[in-house]
Amino acid sequence: MSPVRPTPTGDPALRAPSIDGNDPTEAEPPRRGPTLEDLEALEKQRRDQERKDPKKWRHGGLIVDLQIGTGFCFRQFCRQESGHHAAPGFTIGGFFGGNVLGILEVGVEAGWSTLRPRGVEGRNAVTLYGLDPALLQKVIADQVGVENLQVDFSTLNVTSATSRAFNVGPTLRIHFIRKGRGLAYVGTGIHYQLWRNRYETTGGATRLDFHGICAPFHVGGGAYVHPNIAVVGEFTYAVTYFVVGGVKHPNLSSIAPLAVLEDSAKEAGSSLLKGLPHFGKFTVNLRFRF
Repeated sequence: MSPVRPTPTGDPALRAPSIDGNDPTEAEPPRRGPTLEDLEALEKQRRDQERKDPKKWRHGGLIVDLQIGTGFCFRQFCRQESGHHAAPGFTIGGFFGGNVLGILEVGVEAGWSTLRPRGVEGRNAVTLYGLDPALLQKVIADQVGVENLQVDFSTLNVTSATSRAFNVGPTLRIHFIRKGRGLAYVGTGIHYQLWRNRYETTGGATRLDFHGICAPFHVGGGAYVHPNIAVVGEFTYAVTYFVVGGVKHPNLSSIAPLAVLEDSAKEAGSSLLKGLPHFGKFTVNLRFRF
């Protein structure tokens, strides 16, 4: 008589364990995806690898440029001996904006420059602009609406002078190198431009201001010395068109369109619009990328 074998039962507690010790009836635990900490660690590892390889240094991001150098001017009333004969001076400025994909850069730029007038002592401040003092006095009197001004322009003989230029406005740059140490670009923009000259004269302290717009053209190149810091040399030439002139004296404060003053200049055998300056500068820029 053969022995009776026990009937298999469906109770897992009565089943023998497998040889490897795992219960085949147990479900495998669900697999976990990468956590936020894992992703942050991977991103940090990627950034560290990029820092070690200058060829992969990115140029895109938030950009801040600090500019310092020398500024100068062109054309008759600023540069030539018949005008202010201005020597180059100190310039400082900055740029704040953003770079997209290492190619397109858009932001706001501002600059302030000093110029150094020479050989103006003893000359009339008005004649430095090719204007006749008597004719200019008549034009301003007509603008103000009086017969006689309280200041005599023929007495504005210069004892000392200072000259300043200021510009601010949007700027666009196109970069030719997207990544790596090298940096090269061209740029332009539309800026507000001010040319301000102060004179100590025998007839009292006098200030002449000229307001207009300019289109600065930039050419720059340099290198990144750190993934986020670059040193750049930049040359700028700003084509300027002035539209309004103003005079400030203890006895007078007035502004007038240059189109009106141009008639006075032509009567004196000059052209105010053609003689007013364009500006240039050469700067060394410390560029920060964030």
